Amino acid sequence: MASSSDRHLACRFFSLARMLYEQVRTHANGRRLSTMQIQALLHAREHQGSQMQALAQSLGIAPPSATALANGLIKLGLLRRIQDKHDRRSWRLALTPKGTRLLEQRLELIASGLACVTSGLSATERQTLLRILTKVTDGVKSH
Repeated sequence: MASSSDRHLACRFFSLARMLYEQVRTHANGRRLSTMQIQALLHAREHQGSQMQALAQSLGIAPPSATALANGLIKLGLLRRIQDKHDRRSWRLALTPKGTRLLEQRLELIASGLACVTSGLSATERQTLLRILTKVTDGVKSH
């Protein structure tokens, strides 16, 4: 059973995530993307030419859900499919220039939001926060 401090920490994480997401949505110039869509674009940027299965694994979702997510981003012109050179039945994903621009805009909004909410921290505290968050996200990925 989770301790009281674990529950309090969970509430803080969700509050922060919601506030940052709302800030991005507020300044998104009309085009709203879900956090899952942003994560899919990040995956495509970091793993150019990856297959749908890799996207599903990276996001922790079922392959049909990854396909639906990718299809929506393709329809918006943010991703494109590239036929695999070695296996004509397989398709790979790549960011379009439009997808790259939109992702960079969103990342800038997120970074600005984080800079705002962490402005009261010293440089040392920011580095400590980064180390802790990295450790936490790595722990989540390993489970």
